[in-house]
Amino acid sequence: MENVGIIVLLALVLGLCAWVLRGRRPKPQPGPKDLPAVLTENDKLIIVDGAALSDVSAALARFSSLYNESGVVVRTRLVELSQSRFALVFPYDITFDRLCYLVNYLTYPEGIDWPAKIYGWATIRPADEWFRVVEAGKKAILFVPEDDQDHDNVFLTTEDNRGYKLDFSQDQAQPLSAPKERFAEAPLVAGSLQQAEGKTIQ
Repeated sequence: MENVGIIVLLALVLGLCAWVLRGRRPKPQPGPKDLPAVLTENDKLIIVDGAALSDVSAALARFSSLYNESGVVVRTRLVELSQSRFALVFPYDITFDRLCYLVNYLTYPEGIDWPAKIYGWATIRPADEWFRVVEAGKKAILFVPEDDQDHDNVFLTTEDNRGYKLDFSQDQAQPLSAPKERFAEAPLVAGSLQQAEGKTIQ
């Protein structure tokens, strides 16, 4: 009877060990069938100014891991413009809401303390989150202002200097009486960087 108890105890211990080890298996990497297949023309761009390459790479990898668990939906091309300035482009496109989330995430990167300035650019499409048809076809700049206290939003200024707050908990963009920052054209054309030397993070 005592032997039976020992065998049962050993079985329980082995089962527990197997369960723990299974939880530590490395996350499977996306296979060819999970990757976007077609390059998609778009003008979405993010500039990271005042950061180290290793930190930008780490922040992008963490962001991608949050969204790519069931398949690759975020695939970013990281191009080094200088030792502390980087451009992020999206050869396979990225949805407008994820672009906004990425601007916010890079402003408040998990586990990284940096003084980097983050700006994004895109042309608003009719079906884009928070806008639907409103402001469609206009170029816009995305950013988180220095006096932000909420940490779960981005601000947007259209090319004709109409300002909005995009609160991630709301369905509609909140118009502002005046933009937080005036619109500025993107310093680079995103399309010109799609094939530039850099690395892809997914």
